[in-house]
Amino acid sequence: DDERAAGYRSAMTRHGLGGEVAIQACDFSEDGGYAAAATLLEGGRRRRHRVTALAAVNDLAAVGALSAAADAGVDLPGGMAVTGYDDTFLAELRQISLTSVNPDSAGIGELAARCLLKRNADPERPAVEQLVAPRLVARASSSQPPRLHAGVDR
Repeated sequence: DDERAAGYRSAMTRHGLGGEVAIQACDFSEDGGYAAAATLLEGGRRRRHRVTALAAVNDLAAVGALSAAADAGVDLPGGMAVTGYDDTFLAELRQISLTSVNPDSAGIGELAARCLLKRNADPERPAVEQLVAPRLVARASSSQPPRLHAGVDR
């Protein structure tokens, strides 16, 4: 999704890491995550540019990325951190222990229901944009990778 990739690239640029971003499209499956991670890892090897972190589109794709990294001999999490999105039950499994972003789906649902009820009561009520802050749930799949040179991890 182009909008998601643009947002990710923009956030990384704001934090001084825009030149470090490589985005590999994949579907939302374990196999898709495996294939995307394998492609990124191979591309990094060819360029002699070590991949130090991978943010997957969801937890299931992140599980595939963990498998690809293990198959490539990458030390996890010391050599590369992996983060998922959705904070599903998979992330909590002891053998996976995946760092994941929890989007607060329950909070989004409650907010949507309240907005719908207000709009139903007053159909002329103007639309409003409201944001629900996600929460990073840190687990064993991520840690701070070692610095290879001052300022930028490669």
